[in-house]
Amino acid sequence: MLRCGECEPSKQFRTPAALLQHVVTKHPRVWSPADPCFRECDVCEREFSAPVWLDKHVREVHLQQQQGGLAAAGRARDPFRLPAHKRSGAATRYGLGSDRPDIRDLYTCFACDHALMEHQAPADLLAHLRQAGCYPEQAAWLEGARACPDCGRAFGSFQALSSHVAAKHLAPMMEAEDEFDRFILGSDWSDSEEGAGAAGGGRRPGIDYMIWLAQQEQTPEELEERMENCGFTHDEAYELLCQGVKPWDNDAWDVLAALSKAVVIAEDRSGKEPQRLLGVRTADGRLVHVQTTQAQLANIHSGMRVKVSGSWQRPAPAAAGGAALAAAPAAPACTFAAATIQASGAAFAAPTLTRPLTAAGGAAVAATAGVAEAGVLSTNALVAADLSTIVIPIAGVSKPGTACPGTQLPLASVDAVRKAVLPELNPAGITVGSTYNKCSYGKSSFTAANSQVANLVQLPCNGVTNGVAWTFSKCDFDDFNGYADAADAALAARGIDLSRFKHRVYLIPPGQCGFVGLGYIGCDGSYTCRSWIGADFWATPQAIVHEMGHNLYMGHAGATNSEGVFDEYADDSGTMGYCCQDRCPNTPHAWQLGWISVRQLDGASLKPGVPVTLTVASQALSSQSGLRIVPSWAAGVDPIFVGYRTKASGDAALEPQLAGRLHLYTAGITNTYDPKLTSWKGSLSTAGTAWTHPTAGMVVRLKAAGGTAASVTLCRKAGKETLASCLAGLDNDCNGLVGAKDPACAALVRRRRAAVRRPTMARAAVP
Repeated sequence: MLRCGECEPSKQFRTPAALLQHVVTKHPRVWSPADPCFRECDVCEREFSAPVWLDKHVREVHLQQQQGGLAAAGRARDPFRLPAHKRSGAATRYGLGSDRPDIRDLYTCFACDHALMEHQAPADLLAHLRQAGCYPEQAAWLEGARACPDCGRAFGSFQALSSHVAAKHLAPMMEAEDEFDRFILGSDWSDSEEGAGAAGGGRRPGIDYMIWLAQQEQTPEELEERMENCGFTHDEAYELLCQGVKPWDNDAWDVLAALSKAVVIAEDRSGKEPQRLLGVRTADGRLVHVQTTQAQLANIHSGMRVKVSGSWQRPAPAAAGGAALAAAPAAPACTFAAATIQASGAAFAAPTLTRPLTAAGGAAVAATAGVAEAGVLSTNALVAADLSTIVIPIAGVSKPGTACPGTQLPLASVDAVRKAVLPELNPAGITVGSTYNKCSYGKSSFTAANSQVANLVQLPCNGVTNGVAWTFSKCDFDDFNGYADAADAALAARGIDLSRFKHRVYLIPPGQCGFVGLGYIGCDGSYTCRSWIGADFWATPQAIVHEMGHNLYMGHAGATNSEGVFDEYADDSGTMGYCCQDRCPNTPHAWQLGWISVRQLDGASLKPGVPVTLTVASQALSSQSGLRIVPSWAAGVDPIFVGYRTKASGDAALEPQLAGRLHLYTAGITNTYDPKLTSWKGSLSTAGTAWTHPTAGMVVRLKAAGGTAASVTLCRKAGKETLASCLAGLDNDCNGLVGAKDPACAALVRRRRAAVRRPTMARAAVP
């Protein structure tokens, strides 16, 4: 052990590097580059020209011997040794980690540690010895030398020997050292601003780097870690390996701060709260799980560029170091715990607004006298015209016909899946394709021409795909993504061109995955669009429609339950609610997808106390149906949607308690690519019944409901009735009654008449 002579009691250190770091930071006044404490080995008394070489010698020779290893083994783990693909011929011969003695030790002044600099020769050292008078014996030895101490070649004069040593040995060694500096620091340290500052006094770059590290106020353990991992700590090296980058790669430092593309996955589990998972694409294309809170993901969807800060979570047992990690056959099971997330994404276009069509065109039209055109027609961009999809059934097998331990063979056949997916194979039934085709009015196509169900893909019980290990014995983030990667590889081996399909749906066998389904929230076309279906739902069209709905940027369709708690799945009127009743998306989602156009009204078209009566077509029968009310007069209130649903077309299987009713929702959705939740507020089926938004004061009243449309009156509250509002025929309290028919107005009129009669009668009674 090495001891510090300045500390009381004296501190002990394992390596010269640790002692150097301690002295430089704790006792800077006693530090000197020429201090023999940092040049002479305490074990074998060998002297070195610089602390970095002494530290290397102690690590390679003495520490390895103490640990029972061989010097060769120590050299194999030498942290200062360049990888083979990084070494030039000069570095191979003179590079760090070789057995050759450092020839510069022989051409360094033994008295003052003056060393030869770049482009200098032994003759320059001889000139120094003569001028300074440092060590006459060394000067005499140099002047009389005729043989090269490195290669043994003999020369007729000292000048010839000096030229040979400078050109054939010292210059290549300097080149190797510069290459080492670039390898360690990612740039030319001697040319950098920090390097120039640290290099004062003419020290070589390798020594500068050693001293610079020592001055960074790091613990001895941190310093040793950086020496073992090309300047990185073990955690930093682990982070790089998680991203598929080696610590010695040229762009290793840049990777740590790189922006990545987010993949947000909706996780739907029966009887449990829905969750969102975040994956981030790394430099090598790997999808890394990022642990977040649900609040952190509230406004993030797939395709956004994100910058995540936090820490890597290392699995147990922890890897020993950079070298061990680099040698592993697969990347570690990497999970990143996010402290902060910064997200940015493209600004999407707002809906197109046009004047509504006439009643003949099927649109909702104004019916109130004096209101020629109430509001405008709002239409979003179509989310996708081509819903080309490949559905991939998967089985985990240990051998043909035998499921992996902890799993079962699939519960549904591939033929059953095809009949649940492709409309051409089940023309009289409800399929994934028929739901999309009918609910979108043919705007988004899902047919046998652009989609298919693959034959069963049998995967081994464990595997490594794209450098990531996965297994059927559990179902973590890396596992279900690994199933998908492995299935893609198997289909590609069959000759299937997966690039034909925008969506890939993976059917997971019975086992450890307890979800109903998973799906990317949003797919912008720049990456594979994926969803997963649980074992019990392979042949359930609505399960696939729901998860693919997430791919189309839809959030869940929720409602407040009987206990007063918001449930993300509780809207039975939309496909993004609970599984598995067949139906179309609710009105806000159908508008979001660009499948229907809705009449939009705001404070300009809804005056206080002025009722507006409109006709709302059935959403199953017209692509121009529904209302979107923007309460511009009430800050912070989400738009109100009104839709009318009947049992027809894509809603043919709509449950009786939902059909023939006017449904009311609120949703903050602003465009096609805005995956916000929708909230069902209730429904109306009886003429004269009404629903009131408590904050906006908007009253929606059902006047009549028929087989193809419903008549609705909208009224924005203006407060209590006044005599003026009653006489003007307004409906300030929005109770659906005006003038004498409104009890409040009738009472006001009676009081007014009574007030007029009393003064008249009083005057008549005067004699």
